[in-house]
Amino acid sequence: MKYFLFFITTLFLGLAFQLFINQCIFLPGQSWSILLIAVIYLGLRRGGTVAQWMGWGWGLLWDGAMMGHLGSHSLFFTLVGFAAGYLRRHLDQTKIWAQSVSAGIVVFLYQLFDSLGGHLFGTNAPSTPWVLFLLNPLLNALIAPLVVWGLHLWVQVWDLFPNED
Repeated sequence: MKYFLFFITTLFLGLAFQLFINQCIFLPGQSWSILLIAVIYLGLRRGGTVAQWMGWGWGLLWDGAMMGHLGSHSLFFTLVGFAAGYLRRHLDQTKIWAQSVSAGIVVFLYQLFDSLGGHLFGTNAPSTPWVLFLLNPLLNALIAPLVVWGLHLWVQVWDLFPNED
């Protein structure tokens, strides 16, 4: 029951935090991709299955909240969870450079995926200048260690995986 409550609470608080950041803090075309960084963290920390399910849930809620194409974010977030779980044995989750580089690469791929989806479905918003297109992954790479630290504290509060520290 504790795991279920942890994942449901994390799912909804993560979405609320992401929506708050996107609506209240950043300019259009720039944002912190907290949910993507969280999926990477869960994949590196707990493995692909947990990250895939959380990615799928966050993606589905994100599509519903932002009135996007239903399933597009779910698919991408699930793929990110799978990739993070697959790379779990190859990347050290405690290294700041691994957190930053993986977050930067994933955000860059997310922007490409989102742009391609907009072009395919004909609902693309005005194109983002290439400077912002390159600045956003860098911004996310810089804040990734802070987000991972916060998620690590959140997991410790719930005391779910005490033998892994």
